[in-house]
Amino acid sequence: MFTGISTEDNHMRLETEEIGVINITVNRAADKTANGYLAMFIII
Repeated sequence: MFTGISTEDNHMRLETEEIGVINITVNRAADKTANGYLAMFIII
């Protein structure tokens, strides 16, 4: 049996986890971009 509070709490937790996954993805993309620029500077 769900109460309004627990349902809302679960929803917020889910949103937090989704945001965390998005942040990790963005950070990895930024790292790859930074490494790409670093490699270009080394080649030059």
